[in-house]
Amino acid sequence: MKNSAPATTKIVRTIDELQQAYAIRAAVFIGEQSCPYDEEYDGNDLCASHFIAQVDGHIVGTLRVRFFADFAKLERLAVLPACRGYGIAAQLVTDALSHIQQKGYVSFQLHAQTRFVQFWSKWARVSRKDDVFVFSDHAYAVMRGSLSTATSCLSQKSDPMVLNRPEGDWARPGVLEASQLRRPRCDHHQSEGTP
Repeated sequence: MKNSAPATTKIVRTIDELQQAYAIRAAVFIGEQSCPYDEEYDGNDLCASHFIAQVDGHIVGTLRVRFFADFAKLERLAVLPACRGYGIAAQLVTDALSHIQQKGYVSFQLHAQTRFVQFWSKWARVSRKDDVFVFSDHAYAVMRGSLSTATSCLSQKSDPMVLNRPEGDWARPGVLEASQLRRPRCDHHQSEGTP
């Protein structure tokens, strides 16, 4: 890692990227921390957004985010042991928070292993001392943070084609924009049946 390029982060878009994120989590949480498989892969992966960090084309870190009605929840931050100490975890968190903010969220929560509360304190605070609980054989603290309202967050008033773009890539025209140049194949107003 010493002579490697800086890390880049992005949102997972392919099954291959997702499987590599799972492999990072398996190495860190199952391998290093002895977390049981069914607790690590808890049924929330397919309803979450996943971020990955890459160095020299190799995925070295990951973070999962789930979205609730009025807050986002950061989860499963993991960086391979050989790549720790280079700011990759902080970059994943910062970029995920920017994504959350762009989606219009102004608050987030996370459950930090108590030994990592200091790391997370750059972005969030432990709400109450009694917000410490145990799962998968580790003590966790509930931490909450706030974000300022983004100047250009997505909303129901956003351009429909912007909302059709790939998750997190809202600034660039997506594949569906090119389809606007084609004429409709049929007049759906004239057909009967399914709307």
